[in-house]
Amino acid sequence: MSLPDTPGLRLISSAFAFLRAATLLHEDDPRSLTWAPCYVNLGLAIELGLKGFLREQGMSDAEQKALGHDLVRAFQESIARGFAPTHPQQSKLADEINPHYKDMSLRYQIGVSVNLPSLEDAINVTSLLMQALYLQSTAKYR
Repeated sequence: MSLPDTPGLRLISSAFAFLRAATLLHEDDPRSLTWAPCYVNLGLAIELGLKGFLREQGMSDAEQKALGHDLVRAFQESIARGFAPTHPQQSKLADEINPHYKDMSLRYQIGVSVNLPSLEDAINVTSLLMQALYLQSTAKYR
């Protein structure tokens, strides 16, 4: 079965690409010298995955843009619109990455050291989140 080409599903597809980028960076550098770019890519994956889900639930472009880069607000809005997390760490990961992702300190590697979960754990939890967002977003098309 073929899925429609919608803005929401395009965002989710992009989210998977950013997850893959983080995974490849980490696999290429298992000692995590590229930790900040990995977390930036994970943040992008989470943001686009959640926003893709929200678009599939009827959120307008303007409402989506109003969320900015706030992973916690996007996660909360997704739950309010029917998303059912499949792992307890999904919400926690968004909470932990959010302040450093939202203020761009991970992107520009500025500010004080941050205490984030291990990259392996973050990649695994993000992967589970992306799978859940995809399955729950596409259920109406099956």
